[in-house]
Amino acid sequence: MAWRFQPSKFKNTTPKVPKKEETIFDLPIGTLSCTNNGIQSNQAFLAFCIEGEGGKLGVLPSDARGRRVRTEIDVVCAHGDQVDDFAFLPFEENKLVTCSRDDKVKVWTLSSSAPAVLSGEVDIGSGRLLSSLAPHSTASDIVAVSSTSSVFVVDVARGEAVGECGGVREKALCVSWSEDGKMLAASADKGRQGLFWDVRASPTPVYEMELHSGMGREARCIHAGDKFVSSAFTNKRVQEVRVWDARKWDTPLMVKEYTATTGVLIPQFDPDTKLLFLAGKGTNKIFLQELQQKQPVISDVYEMTVPDQVLGFSLAPKRTVKPMDGEVARVYQLTKNSIVPIPCIVPRRSYRELHVDLFPDTRGPIAGCSGKAWLDGSDELPERVSLTAGHGGPECPPPEPTPPPALRLATAAPAASRPAAPVVAPRSSIEVAEPKELAYSTMEEKTSSKTTTITEREPEQVAPKLRLSKQLSDERVDTTSLKENVPSAVTPAPSSSSSGPSSSSSAASAAVAAPTPSSRPLSRTPSMPSGGGPEVKLRVLARSDNDATPRLHQRVRPKSCVVGQVQSKYRHVETLAGVKAGALFSNLRNVNTRLPTECNGAVASSKYVAVPLAGPAGVISILDVDRPQKMPDGVVDGIYNKAGVTDLAWSPFDSSLLVVGTDQGVVNVWRIPERGEEGEGEEGEKK
Repeated sequence: MAWRFQPSKFKNTTPKVPKKEETIFDLPIGTLSCTNNGIQSNQAFLAFCIEGEGGKLGVLPSDARGRRVRTEIDVVCAHGDQVDDFAFLPFEENKLVTCSRDDKVKVWTLSSSAPAVLSGEVDIGSGRLLSSLAPHSTASDIVAVSSTSSVFVVDVARGEAVGECGGVREKALCVSWSEDGKMLAASADKGRQGLFWDVRASPTPVYEMELHSGMGREARCIHAGDKFVSSAFTNKRVQEVRVWDARKWDTPLMVKEYTATTGVLIPQFDPDTKLLFLAGKGTNKIFLQELQQKQPVISDVYEMTVPDQVLGFSLAPKRTVKPMDGEVARVYQLTKNSIVPIPCIVPRRSYRELHVDLFPDTRGPIAGCSGKAWLDGSDELPERVSLTAGHGGPECPPPEPTPPPALRLATAAPAASRPAAPVVAPRSSIEVAEPKELAYSTMEEKTSSKTTTITEREPEQVAPKLRLSKQLSDERVDTTSLKENVPSAVTPAPSSSSSGPSSSSSAASAAVAAPTPSSRPLSRTPSMPSGGGPEVKLRVLARSDNDATPRLHQRVRPKSCVVGQVQSKYRHVETLAGVKAGALFSNLRNVNTRLPTECNGAVASSKYVAVPLAGPAGVISILDVDRPQKMPDGVVDGIYNKAGVTDLAWSPFDSSLLVVGTDQGVVNVWRIPERGEEGEGEEGEKK
């Protein structure tokens, strides 16, 4: 019954916390009060909410990393009021759709080299308080937009609403399309009402049900394959996630509670890996779950604690992952001043080869049909593309088959480098002897055994028909007896012509000119005739199991092969600090803690440590690294710069030379004497 316990290959998916230089930091995001996901991503751009009056969005390339201030990002002034929701069109990477309360739905065209341009507007009508939107999953230019009492289906290419779905009791907070694009779902009335429409069939709901019993400011819902996931709160303000079967709405398949908080769990689903990502808005928790066909439907994979509070969360498109790193998904976390890309990796022993089983074909960037065709009844799905193309996946041509050892030996050496076979008499065939037993005392008799005739017209079949003896003797082959029996392996055949003495004399001269076994071992592959040559009778000598001579077709392997990940020899380095290191400066007071962020604070050379002290005089205390001690109370000696210190550094070529920059635009250069208590200063030029 092992089939019941087949583990999922994504069960051990682990998110990797990136380093600071791998994130985007110093962004003007602030504390957001929006009810959307806060950040959206596609293959080319990242769009996110930023602080400031009005509805403004920041836009960056998806591969941007490092420090980004307000002047280094593209700002889209989308609306006069707060942006309620925004999303990228899935089949047009440079199109961004936004909506705001009591305003139009706007379409923006983004560019990496120019500011965003308003390319279209859709006026749904006055008094419509728009709250959320969702692009269609299979058709282009179709967007669902929710309001207080209904959900509109908008064709942004035509600039008009093509349908209105009713039945909403109070403000639809979230809308979602099914994976095949046929059904539209909405979560309304603070997460308590769930509605489902077949938009092209009827404006009335196909099914209506109660989702959650609690009250919350936000609620979310998404389609997850053949399941439907809803996220809201219980009546005790506890985060709750419910999963339904999309074919049976009577009772949920599973109900799971999380943490008591005011922030909703933002759900994101990857249909290729069946991974469900849940990020607690306003918390520092990200949950990785897996949706299964068996119970429990929600299986825990990983619970991640992030250092900063989650203000927004988004799942990157599958085409942006790095297959050669084992990355099966990537999510973006929005904090108050940064965007953190978090790759989710399936651990494997080595990533030198592509693990094709982790990357099934995913949905491509081309829509299955246009918006007009979908409204007319088309249900074409987008084509699926391979993530392994170009990474050594199954689309790469297979390697050429390796020929057998005998054939490889026969065709390896050029004809000019092969020793000529002894010429006996002209014939139209080659006779190759097949000895049945290596008995050297009766070698003369065995040469008259059966032979296999191979004609000249089939040279490619010569090597495969050279067979070694099936019965090998365990005795060692004596070199002397081998040399004595070699001439018997090549015997002159009777001449078929009546040339008389001339043919016999040529055969005798050819026999004398034949190479000895010491210069040409007969245990190797015999040479083949290149054209219509004379008859050659050859013997293939078998190789004893005790023979230590290396084979020609053996692969020469290196003495050591590196398998897996190479680890550093310094991975066990231990850092000693404080008392353990035996060097401690204590009782250090009045340290300047208001230095600019570009300054490292205390700097050290091989002899001294320079510590800036607080005060307008710009005092810097110099400590001798070879004399750790408890600093005395009161005034501490140091060097006076007569201005506030902005930065300082030691010369890399002189451990006694200290350069100090001040807030007056003056650079002071100090040379510290051996005792480190007094300094000789020379003021540099102003900059």
